[in-house]
Amino acid sequence: MGNRNSNIQSLNQQKHENNDRNKLLEQLYRACEIGDLNTVRQLLPYFPHTQINQIQYRENSALDVAVANGHQDIVQYLLNYDYFRGPLIDPRSERQQQFFGFLVKRLFDPDGRFIERDLNDCIGFQPSFQNVREHISIDHAQSSQFFMRIANASPLVRPFISLAVKRKCIDNLTLIIESTRHTHGNETCKELNKLYDSFLKHHNFNALIKIFTLATPQMSTILRSNSVSYTTLIYLNLREFQNRAFQGLSYRGLKESPLNFEHYRSAMEHEHIIELKSLMSTSKSEFISEIYRSDAMVLNAHLMIIKFDFMDNKCPTALDLTQDPCVAQFPDEEEVLVLPHTLFRVTHIHHTLATKENPCERFTITFKYEPALNGRTLSSFVLERSCLD
Repeated sequence: MGNRNSNIQSLNQQKHENNDRNKLLEQLYRACEIGDLNTVRQLLPYFPHTQINQIQYRENSALDVAVANGHQDIVQYLLNYDYFRGPLIDPRSERQQQFFGFLVKRLFDPDGRFIERDLNDCIGFQPSFQNVREHISIDHAQSSQFFMRIANASPLVRPFISLAVKRKCIDNLTLIIESTRHTHGNETCKELNKLYDSFLKHHNFNALIKIFTLATPQMSTILRSNSVSYTTLIYLNLREFQNRAFQGLSYRGLKESPLNFEHYRSAMEHEHIIELKSLMSTSKSEFISEIYRSDAMVLNAHLMIIKFDFMDNKCPTALDLTQDPCVAQFPDEEEVLVLPHTLFRVTHIHHTLATKENPCERFTITFKYEPALNGRTLSSFVLERSCLD
């Protein structure tokens, strides 16, 4: 009899707890619906992720509700909370279309996050902090992790990623090619047209990267100033370039303002991560980078060599363009193309004083490659990019 009463009390207590939990759960979903981030923060710790992921509020999960109502801050918070590792949903469903629509909007939002404007030639000279961003650690390099998730997605996931962004990338890149053709004329763009047609019709990815090396028209400048679509297409197909992953040293010459030079020194002292923001041509030959750096006297600027150190790890986002088959238009330059979102640490700054033979002081800054984290799974990929800072 005692055991029976005890069981009844236990069941009543469990029922009461379930009712309380259901009320809290309803409050959580309501907060996701109206965009109340503070309430989400307060309530989320009460639930295991398996329960949150269940479709139990108007046939949607909490994440679905936040996405459907456009609350990007809540989407980001839920994903950072390390939930939502659920199964792939039907790509034909309205839910999935919302997910991918959200992704495309964030990736191509015209706010200048990825697009570098008014840059010099890829082997020209510009303030390098236009081309890099600084992070406290690899964990904070979110856009780098995002692009590596694209590159490393499983065969199951890759078609859905491609569905989400490939068409948009090709449309944008086609506009760039057409604009270039209109500006420079068909005769000048004959090789460009041939390579781009080969990429579109035959999925020739070597043709895609060879486009960047064309000198007439100067596609490196054009693509660096409109880089997001071109870069994303390379990341989507990075596995096609595995044989080009570079290991070794490459170099780039540039001129740098004293202020930006101090940024590098500070990054080294604090052991911060440096993330490239734009496509960057480098050479396996230090002599080549010296040639392009120029030894002319420069007003209020430092002459520099950036030494990219890939000795410890082969880098999938540093593409050796002279690897067989060679796709560089000028093979003697031994070009290595380093993609945006590649991560480095500044490990050494070497100062060479001016001499009679070399009247300009020189600096050599070593960027040591840091592999990006692989990141999380599909759900993280689909929606985590509510913030690509």
